Amino acid sequence: LPPSPPLSPGGGSISGTEQPFVAKVISRNVKMNGRTVAVIVLSSVVAFLVCSGAFWILLLKCKKYRRASSAD
Repeated sequence: LPPSPPLSPGGGSISGTEQPFVAKVISRNVKMNGRTVAVIVLSSVVAFLVCSGAFWILLLKCKKYRRASSAD
């Protein structure tokens, strides 16, 4: 096993030089621009079309399989 990483000074608590992980939260007053909204809408439509197409293909294959098995 590799050696354990050294402990930070201060016994494991966050020292003055280390910063904790933070998330950048956008305030409610800042609005998204039109380009961001367009990208989100376009990617949602494409994902919906891909899922619909996959479902349609599976449905058609299932119907063909049922016809082939009932013909026997």
